[in-house]
Amino acid sequence: MAYRTFLDDNGRYWQVWESQPHGFERRRGERRRSVLDWPGPDRRLEERRQNVRNRSVLADTGLAQGWLTFESFTEKRRLAPVPAHWDEMPVRDLIALWERANPVSRISDESAA
Repeated sequence: MAYRTFLDDNGRYWQVWESQPHGFERRRGERRRSVLDWPGPDRRLEERRQNVRNRSVLADTGLAQGWLTFESFTEKRRLAPVPAHWDEMPVRDLIALWERANPVSRISDESAA
């Protein structure tokens, strides 16, 4: 995994890395096949999970294919999609990406980096 650091125009130290969502976050829809493919009873008719939790579904947020995480001591930002060859860009271009990145609240960053 690529990892970079830089100083912004105000002298703040930033770390940058590519983040990928967990498998359960990448769901885009129903993956089950048609009932005709299964000779047994249709188990899709009722909720069978014992422990239903809220889960983060990233498909609608533009983060499903990953993002760049920019983190300083006081702030975190995300940029999606991940630009090609970001890990080889000059620092000035990396700062331009950082300027486009969306700030992330510290409360919501518990679920994803």
